[in-house]
Amino acid sequence: MAVSRNAKTIILVILGFVIVIFALQRMGIDAHFAFYNFVPFLTAYILPWIALYWLIRLVKVIESKNYN
Repeated sequence: MAVSRNAKTIILVILGFVIVIFALQRMGIDAHFAFYNFVPFLTAYILPWIALYWLIRLVKVIESKNYN
């Protein structure tokens, strides 16, 4: 059975996430606390820039379709 590229990517991301959690716990860092504090930072600083990037791309695509 062939696995699609998207499924492989999702599996690798989940596997990476689990490895990071185990590595943090092995180093004595409470992984749940670290991720709990990372989520507000992610939503306040990282995700708006990602959304802005994709919004700009969308505007460029719409503009290029209007001129053709």
